[in-house]
Amino acid sequence: MKKLYTLVFFLSLFTFTLQAQTTLIPDANFEQALIDLGIDSDAEINGQVLTSDLENVTDLDLSNLGLIEDLTGIEDFHNLENLDVSMTSLSGELDLSTNTNLTHLTAIGGGDNIVLMIEKITLNNNPNLEQIIAPEIYTLEQIDLRTDDEDVSDLLIDISIIAFKLTPNSTEASSGNICIQVTQPDLAESGEGVYSNWVVITDESTEFNDYFFSETCTLNTTAFEKSEFQLYPNPARNQVQINASEMVNEVKVFDVSGKLIHRQTTNNQSIVLSTQDWGKGMYLINLFFANGQQINKKLIVD
Repeated sequence: MKKLYTLVFFLSLFTFTLQAQTTLIPDANFEQALIDLGIDSDAEINGQVLTSDLENVTDLDLSNLGLIEDLTGIEDFHNLENLDVSMTSLSGELDLSTNTNLTHLTAIGGGDNIVLMIEKITLNNNPNLEQIIAPEIYTLEQIDLRTDDEDVSDLLIDISIIAFKLTPNSTEASSGNICIQVTQPDLAESGEGVYSNWVVITDESTEFNDYFFSETCTLNTTAFEKSEFQLYPNPARNQVQINASEMVNEVKVFDVSGKLIHRQTTNNQSIVLSTQDWGKGMYLINLFFANGQQINKKLIVD
């Protein structure tokens, strides 16, 4: 009888553990969005959500639901099909490779109201993918779509209105600033095989392609060049120094809400900005170069 009670106890404990399994959500704004959407059932900001709350979510619209910087926890949305992260504050890599049921990704950067600063989108394990709508992300450099077998077909990619333009003296028609990583770049370039029904929408304001296909995305620096600039100190307190490799025509500064707080025209490679009236927080410095390029970098004011 004692053995039976012990077995029942451990079975009950195991069942409780399964029922109470949680997913960590370290970003409070992400968790608040899940609460607002009725997904987080305990409705408390406590850094976690019941994993069972996420299992049946197929559509997740996080656009304009707060300044979400970290999507940790998205990997447990196993049935997610449609994701919208437009106008969030995500930066760095957006890795959705564990969301294998994903069909539509929307990530609209917002043009001059820059808040979305994703550099890389990883979708290399998403066989149901149909659309990547990611215009106006001025920081986007790479989309990883390369699979171990054969890439998806019938794919629409919108990467229009992007910032890093080719240098005027570039003559390579396949050169561009966003690397689309694929399994067979030659076929992708010629629109053959599984890529025959791929549609890539780019910025029509440039005569060159704004993207190129590659298996490795190891950028060929002879194909295109980007102007560079340095910010220091970063974090800044009273002022920030900008040193650029090319002549700068205009400087814009945005706060995390996308509000333009400073704008000035210039004709220099070295610029000093006063930060005394900006307040503590994160800002985006947007430089417009004389050669037609734009580059953005984060600045922290403390």
